[in-house]
Amino acid sequence: MYSATATRGGEWLRADALAGSGIWPKPESLETVRLLLVAGATVRPHDDPAVVSAVASESPPAVVRLLLEHGADPSAVRSDGAPAIVVAAMRRNAGLIEELLAGGAEVDAADANGRTALMHAVERGGTDGIIASPLCHGADKDRKAVDGSSAHTLALAWGRQNVRHMMGEQSVGPEILDAPRTVIDQRAGVVQLLGDDRALEQLAMLVDHAIDDLGADEFETLVGASAEDAHRVTDRLRNDRRTGSSGAPS
Repeated sequence: MYSATATRGGEWLRADALAGSGIWPKPESLETVRLLLVAGATVRPHDDPAVVSAVASESPPAVVRLLLEHGADPSAVRSDGAPAIVVAAMRRNAGLIEELLAGGAEVDAADANGRTALMHAVERGGTDGIIASPLCHGADKDRKAVDGSSAHTLALAWGRQNVRHMMGEQSVGPEILDAPRTVIDQRAGVVQLLGDDRALEQLAMLVDHAIDDLGADEFETLVGASAEDAHRVTDRLRNDRRTGSSGAPS
């Protein structure tokens, strides 16, 4: 059941009133949110907009639809400047992306780094739905982020051949394009990290700094691995640049 907090001067719409278990919330749960909205409930002054909180907590699409029906801004932004649709893409949630777009969200709205929902969706992979929804609503695959990357160049960099087909390419190959990437892809079973060289270098620096700061003995106690083994890993992060099966640098 959803809950709300009554306060002097009105009711606050809490984040846990927006989150639900599963895709289909109980009718009484939706009714609780609806009654709060009808009564004029809103978020606390320093909270993110309700629709952003709902998306961030991966509320059911029905909750987001209810918020939009009661006047929520589909292009509302998080405190760091990320629009709700970008947050939905970062959560790999195709249903929320589609709900926001149906409610009028700007498909090419970008975060503080100039990255759109399509760019984040391409980097994170996942189901085709998170790619298809922005594309079907006219997302610009060639729009440039602050670092110069685009959804198309990211698809090339990550070796997303199916995405390139969805973007209109008739024939695709295994070519790799070096582009700034913001996601590190960890694949269980093959002990492989796929990501941007600079991101992997930063990861290596963090490990080295932790060893230097803690000392080898304390590092081994806290982490459960020897400093020598950790240094071997950082050395591979820096120097072992091979091509993985996905077509992206590993």
